[in-house]
Amino acid sequence: MSTQVKLLRVIEEKEIARIGETKPKKIDVRIIASTSRDLAERVSQGLFRQDLYFRLNALSFKLLPLRERKEDIRLLIEYFLQENGFGEEELKVVNDVQFIETILGYDWPGNVRELKNEIEKLATLALMNDGINLNLLKERISELSDKKEKPSLYDELAEFEKKKIMKALEQSGWIQREAARVLGIPEASLRQKIKRYNIKKPTDV
Repeated sequence: MSTQVKLLRVIEEKEIARIGETKPKKIDVRIIASTSRDLAERVSQGLFRQDLYFRLNALSFKLLPLRERKEDIRLLIEYFLQENGFGEEELKVVNDVQFIETILGYDWPGNVRELKNEIEKLATLALMNDGINLNLLKERISELSDKKEKPSLYDELAEFEKKKIMKALEQSGWIQREAARVLGIPEASLRQKIKRYNIKKPTDV
């Protein structure tokens, strides 16, 4: 929270004081911020300053996960391969149908970071072995897919939280204010979680 205060001051006053200096220096910058957290929820929980949130949220974009914009994957692979020393001739592998089918057959839950990491590994092996081994690529994608089938810690925590919310709602007769009191969280946070987990009151038969 103390860092948030400092950042807010920088944005509002447009000046900083370097470490070891006492005289502030004027700056002219634009700030681009990214997060995987729900900042509106963290504001309601008192974990993120509301004034800083509105300062940073002047213009916002929701970036879809890589599995929902697979048309970007080919361009990203070309870029990562170029970064790792591949020339124009070697980049022709991106147009190989088998290569693309293998790459697109995986959902990349780790998004761009995961894709970059795997392409860097593939590039290193390719430079060592005189070309990309498609069989090796298939094996690696298969390993990643097998891992994906096992729920992560985050998935298990989300499922636990959903069940706790469902139980609290049932106990409170689906009165959200009462359920929030039982859970010990703000009602606004509960509403956001209900929306996130798509929790709906069962209809009477």
